[in-house]
Amino acid sequence: IMENDEGTVGVQALQVIEGQRLNMFENYGGYGTLYFFLQALPVGMLGRSILALRLVTALAGTLTIPLAAWLGWRLFGYRTALAGTLLLAASHLHVHFSLVSPTAGSFDPLFTTALALLLYDALTRRGLHRWAAAGVVMGVGRHFYGGARAMVVIVIALLGGVLVFRRGLL
Repeated sequence: IMENDEGTVGVQALQVIEGQRLNMFENYGGYGTLYFFLQALPVGMLGRSILALRLVTALAGTLTIPLAAWLGWRLFGYRTALAGTLLLAASHLHVHFSLVSPTAGSFDPLFTTALALLLYDALTRRGLHRWAAAGVVMGVGRHFYGGARAMVVIVIALLGGVLVFRRGLL
C-alpha cells in the first residue's frame, strides 16, 4: 500500500519528470528535493509503481551494509566488522527504512557511514582530497533528509575528540 508520505514522494518525483519541479536544492516538507530528483530516475524508467518508487531506498540501504563492513574492518578488525554487519543487515529498522521510500531513511545511515569512513581515511592517510570528499558527502547528504544534518555535529565531536586525545593526527 502506498499512502501518506510515500504517496507525497511519488507525486514529487512525478513533478520532477513533468518539469514542474526544477530546483533540486530546496526543501519540501522536511525533505531535500535532491531526493525527489533521484527518485524520478527509476519512476521515469520503470513507470508508476511501488517497485520504481522503493528501488532507490532499497539500493541505498543495501549499499550501507558493505560500507559498514568496510568501516568496521578498518576500525576494529574482521570479527567486529562481521558482527556489526550482521546486526545491521538483520536490524528491523534498517530493513524497514530500506524498503519504504517515504522518509529517505536509508540515506542517513548511508551518508553517515560514508562520512565516517572518509573522515577516518582523512585522519590516517592524510590528504586534502580526503577531507574534500568528506565535505562533499556531508553537503550532498543534507539534500536528502533531516537526519543527515546531524553529520555536522558528528564531525565537530570527532574533531574535538581528536584535538584533545590525538592531536598528532591533525
